Amino acid sequence: MLGSLATSAYLLMEQKKTKKLINDAQTAANAQKKSSLKLTEQKTVAENEKLLFKKQLTAATNTLAAAKTALSKAEQDHGKMAADLQSSQTAQATLQSELTIAQQGLAVKATELQAALTDREAANAKLVKTLADANRTHAEKTIELEKASKALKPFLSTGLTPAQIKELQQKRPVEIAVPRFIAPKPIKPGKLSEPIQQNVQTP
Repeated sequence: MLGSLATSAYLLMEQKKTKKLINDAQTAANAQKKSSLKLTEQKTVAENEKLLFKKQLTAATNTLAAAKTALSKAEQDHGKMAADLQSSQTAQATLQSELTIAQQGLAVKATELQAALTDREAANAKLVKTLADANRTHAEKTIELEKASKALKPFLSTGLTPAQIKELQQKRPVEIAVPRFIAPKPIKPGKLSEPIQQNVQTP
């Protein structure tokens, strides 16, 4: 009887130990399973992050390549712009030199034109004076011609030409015609038979 109780107690204790071991094993298995799930989740997250990082790395690589290409093109453009700028500066210097020469030429031309204008104004003033003198002379001659015309009217009415009138106005010696008388021949007187008596009249 005591043996049975001891055996039963032993079996009960072993059962409790076994149950405890099973529970501990179950708990450990559950913990392992949870840990495994957690590791799996972490692995999945890590792989997702890895894929994301890979995508980001690819995008960054592409961006870097595009940036390098853009930088290379920018450097080429900068070089071209620098060359164009140098060419533009050279062209500007040439244009500035040509502009300076043109301005100097214009200044000389302006001086020449001013001198020519001054000479032309002086010549114009001289011509105006000459024209005024000519008009005055013409007016005076017109007056003289009118006076001469009035003075010639009496002569024109004679029907003589100016040359004939001038010839008549010249002083010439007066030619007196010599009378053509026939000188009587002297008659010899005859003898006087009677004395010549002279009639004396008293006042």
